[in-house]
Amino acid sequence: MDVKIVIVGFLSMVVFVGCSNELHDFDVVCNAFVELSKESNLGQISSEDRNTFIDSRVDVLRDKSNAKIVWNNLQGLYPLVERYNVFVESAESVGLKNWRCEEMEALYPTIDLSDSLLYLEPSPEELRALGVTSMKDATF
Repeated sequence: MDVKIVIVGFLSMVVFVGCSNELHDFDVVCNAFVELSKESNLGQISSEDRNTFIDSRVDVLRDKSNAKIVWNNLQGLYPLVERYNVFVESAESVGLKNWRCEEMEALYPTIDLSDSLLYLEPSPEELRALGVTSMKDATF
């Protein structure tokens, strides 16, 4: 019984310590949006340049940062307004209750990379190398 208490206490400490860095990482992303919102020529900054601006601030976070992972994976999420909601839910999932960022909520939907996203379909040779068979070549 004493062992369970120690283990639960230790796990709680690990989760608390692990989350404390993650919480700060979400604030780093928010601060990037705050900084962007203060740009005097904000109206003339393209969507792609806004994304580059935020990326340059997010890149300082470690690769395993939840905030960085979420930021990088939300780039292709549509509708655009949903990205902020998913980001908030992610912050809350690591323990930052009621996390909000007004500047991010306002500016995130203005970062639309749909024109610059490129999907490259693999060639038939690449698919075969991966073990993918076309329907006409499949044996049933």
